[in-house]
Amino acid sequence: MKTKVYFAFNPVKTKVESASFILLLQLIAHRAGRLINYNELAQLTLLSVPTVKNYLWYAEKTFLIAPVTPYFTNKGKELVKSPQYYFLDHGLRNFLTGLVHENAASEQDQGFRFQQMIYQLLAEKTQNASASLHYWRTQNQAEVDFVIDTGHGLLPIEVKSGFLKSPQIERSMHSFIDQYQPKEAWVVNRTLSESVKMKGTTVRFMPWFKLLENNF
Repeated sequence: MKTKVYFAFNPVKTKVESASFILLLQLIAHRAGRLINYNELAQLTLLSVPTVKNYLWYAEKTFLIAPVTPYFTNKGKELVKSPQYYFLDHGLRNFLTGLVHENAASEQDQGFRFQQMIYQLLAEKTQNASASLHYWRTQNQAEVDFVIDTGHGLLPIEVKSGFLKSPQIERSMHSFIDQYQPKEAWVVNRTLSESVKMKGTTVRFMPWFKLLENNF
């Protein structure tokens, strides 16, 4: 006699889980390119921390989001924390944040969307190269948006969405250059094209479209 196996399906539970997953994606959309606090996400979604991490894993594997992990060499000085997440689809990220019209975006959100675009350009370039893409942040709150480990050196990249009129190197980039002495550092912006020297490092202020021409 064959034993019949029955699978229990609870539509209410499934609906709740779907709603929690969508809420989690909405929260990630509003935090794209910023540090993630798993405990905060768990509290807001009423999920456990392991479930939040599991849902984010599924979102990665279905190509909704992509993680950028922290770069570090000294665990005592640099934060070894969660990755930052970026969406692989601009339209999906805008939809999840409730942004329907481009002109409706706040100045802050326009900056995050510019950073999201730069991430996608960098991700495409590192995908087929022997290079890895990271961010950098220290306990003193110094942070560089992207760090590319080319395998033979480091390339720090700061993203500025404004229309820069003159080259200005901020504290975080100063800190990175002091610690790692990279050959080059980039400040990607909308229009300014200029290079300055700092302690043996060439800091290139680069319009974003120049990323299409430069390789690592």
